[in-house]
Amino acid sequence: MTSRRLFVSGIANNVGEDVIRMYFSRFGFMSEFVLPLESETGMNRGFAYITYSDQTSTSKCLEESCHKIKGRDVTVTSLEEEGNLMRMPALKSKKLFVSFLGIEGITENALRQAFSSFGAISSVHFARDDDEKLLFYAIITFESEESVDMCLKVNHCINGRSVVVRKAVRKEQVKLAEQSERERAHLEEHQKHGYAGYGRAYVTVTSLGPQSTSVNGTAAGYPASYVSQCPPQNDPAQEQYLREYEQYQQQMVEYQKQLAEYHVKLNKYHDEMQQYQMQRQYKNALDQAAFQNAYNYTVPSQASPEREYEVRKLVPKDKLFSQKCYEVSYYDGSHDVVFVPVQLDLSDTKKAVHIPYPYRISCQHLRLILSVPTNIADTESHWLLNTVFPALFKWMRFIDPQKEVRKTNNLLDIEEYSHRYKRIKEEYGRTLVENWTENTDPKKFVYEDCGIATYLLVNGIGIDVRKRKIWSEQLSGTPLIEAVVDPSQKENSIPNDVDYLIGNHTDELTPWLPVMAARRNCEFFVLPCCPFNFFGKYIARPGDVGSQYDSFLRFTREICTRLGFIVEEDRLSIPSTKRLCFVCGIPPDGLVPNVEEVIEELTGSATKAFLPRPKVEQIRNCLNVPPETRLALTKRFFDKILQSSDELRDGWRCGGAIELVELASMLTEAEKQLMKQQCGGLQTFLRNQHQVFKVTGGMARLRDFREEVQRKSKKSKSAAPRSGTTPCWMAANHPDGCPMKENCQFKH
Repeated sequence: MTSRRLFVSGIANNVGEDVIRMYFSRFGFMSEFVLPLESETGMNRGFAYITYSDQTSTSKCLEESCHKIKGRDVTVTSLEEEGNLMRMPALKSKKLFVSFLGIEGITENALRQAFSSFGAISSVHFARDDDEKLLFYAIITFESEESVDMCLKVNHCINGRSVVVRKAVRKEQVKLAEQSERERAHLEEHQKHGYAGYGRAYVTVTSLGPQSTSVNGTAAGYPASYVSQCPPQNDPAQEQYLREYEQYQQQMVEYQKQLAEYHVKLNKYHDEMQQYQMQRQYKNALDQAAFQNAYNYTVPSQASPEREYEVRKLVPKDKLFSQKCYEVSYYDGSHDVVFVPVQLDLSDTKKAVHIPYPYRISCQHLRLILSVPTNIADTESHWLLNTVFPALFKWMRFIDPQKEVRKTNNLLDIEEYSHRYKRIKEEYGRTLVENWTENTDPKKFVYEDCGIATYLLVNGIGIDVRKRKIWSEQLSGTPLIEAVVDPSQKENSIPNDVDYLIGNHTDELTPWLPVMAARRNCEFFVLPCCPFNFFGKYIARPGDVGSQYDSFLRFTREICTRLGFIVEEDRLSIPSTKRLCFVCGIPPDGLVPNVEEVIEELTGSATKAFLPRPKVEQIRNCLNVPPETRLALTKRFFDKILQSSDELRDGWRCGGAIELVELASMLTEAEKQLMKQQCGGLQTFLRNQHQVFKVTGGMARLRDFREEVQRKSKKSKSAAPRSGTTPCWMAANHPDGCPMKENCQFKH
């Protein structure tokens, strides 16, 4: 039965509650209507929750082909779809998400009383924003996963109003569960029907299994024998089956002939970046703007005796998958493209890297259509239908044929790059991540550098303004130099015999890199990051189109071309938003003859001077306050905040919230002058005492690290784990001790 609770999205922000109520009341009586509003503007947030009193009204609303409110299309979906996902067997959790949007006065005792009958409750956590306001949802942690599963089987009401319950899981868990569900469904389908090809549902593989047909010495796994669970003889259904089966066999034979003819070519040219065709140059219709009426393109004629085929080799990232997977695609009528997967090393130990059955995508009258074989189970095609197809549809709706397309690793051989990156990541990357000593996220920085090293695998030396701890601990044999580079000088820290420069996130040195390369008459690679001009922060020029970063890229390219370099653009495959690079070479006739004149014109160095970044950066942000003064001030503010309120959270006194102005009045004149000398103030001082205070919106509170664990903020996930050498302030000074207990990241 479909859930009577509906989710409405796409509502215009200026539409009032009465208009929405009037529209949906025509389907039946609504027992619940919740329209969240913005606290500052009073406008709706674009979505609403509706619950009808009976199933008939719900069905009428869902069966409506199109919903329009104030001339705008809105989407109505049943919340049952998400509930089905949460009920997947592979998705387990001890945490329950409870949403009570629009219900006031919900307390911890009310939640415990409502859900304690399903199992023992470990904790109840109310979500709050940065200003400590409730966000109308809570996380209930049970002692067993079965308790959460039982909660999902019934509807729940608190204070006479219905609440929404879901499993509280991370995105990674959902993806793993979806993958497990797809594999399970695929295994069941394979056991029932064998190869997922074309035909009716009563076609199945014999118990002998698929036979292997040799294709130029390589085994291609195609089913050669099928039997039918067919009705009696002379039955029209059986005749239809036989015709379909014969057509299917002819298709498979044709595929094998094509692969046999072109298998040698695939092996011979696998290192070259090109597409392989069966007859002539082929262009895929779905690579173009199918939703732009003004953009015309041609497709093969159905009457043509020749059919064009495109064969793509799929390069997996893991050894578990087949290394010989291909996808054959071809037009089957106007705007219809059929995709057929082919695995040449079919075995039980090698997984298919692609969708294991043929499928079709059609574009007809501004409608994008996805077709799969009739004997494919819904669970097996779930990912294709619910993930791939909506993403493809959204992409094609907003595609711009006039926009320049930037491909990733366009200047390299993709297959060779993939193999080299895996080797570098396994041999060097994992060791560096496991022994990382910096305070930055190792997975981002290490794997980003692995990607850059794969792109530019050369011997050389590294120069940085400050030495890193990892240099001596893990990179002792690598030639690394700690030096300040002044690019405005012809003679600087860069050796004279250098024949190639690499600028990896060089910040203020980025615009100078072409200048230094031109003076040495060498080629270079630069990965622009933070925008700088020659003498400071880069400011977009008047008339520039696009973002500041786009303007900065054009500025950097102009410097390179003015000096005479040949500039090629590429996008690196690295975990960074700034991944567009310039690979600059020297033309056969050399750079511009008047290099120094062009440099003077670009930089105007006669009237300005470059200020290099100092090797030792002076810290003056209240970190150098004497220890005895810092401890005394921290204890004074801690006691004040703790005594301002008697609020308890799971039996732990969390104190209240005090304005910074009130805390500032507790400082003496000498203490105020001390903070000013450190280029900081009271707010900076409190934020430096991170494990004690939390400062937001001009208010100071005691920090409760249990909230940090619940929220799983991006910063806390990416930061390197603490060693636990700093004493825990709460354990030593709070009357209730540390709320984290054995999970505390500080020393007890």
